Amino acid sequence: MGYNDGMNFGSSHSACIGSPENTDHVLMECPYATVKRNNILSWCGVPCDLPLFNNVGAFLHLAATWCITQKKKERFVVICYCLLWNLWRFRNKRLFHTEGISPLHGSESTKLMAFYWLKHRGKKGICSWEEWLVSPFSGL
Repeated sequence: MGYNDGMNFGSSHSACIGSPENTDHVLMECPYATVKRNNILSWCGVPCDLPLFNNVGAFLHLAATWCITQKKKERFVVICYCLLWNLWRFRNKRLFHTEGISPLHGSESTKLMAFYWLKHRGKKGICSWEEWLVSPFSGL
């Protein structure tokens, strides 16, 4: 059990009744995270059956090493971090606001966040939104 300002909170993940709430579960092992991650990886052309997704460290290692070209790697790393950020946001909305988000909507929010990040923070131009939805590596 964890304690915060005198209030006692359970340590089970609210979306997975009975599963322990820890970083690897929420971001990698939870069925919601698995569906959302597989949607994003499939969109990126990464095989979803790789046995590297049992912890965040292994996932970030994949993000840093999967792509051959530097430009693709930069985009893929942004997409992976946006995915993790959105999974954490889902967890917080579920926990603090009793608000659920479907994996499909969650995947779309990850695509949108990564697109805007690269468009407004990236050093180089990015493809159109329509091209992005087909492949995040369009124009590379």
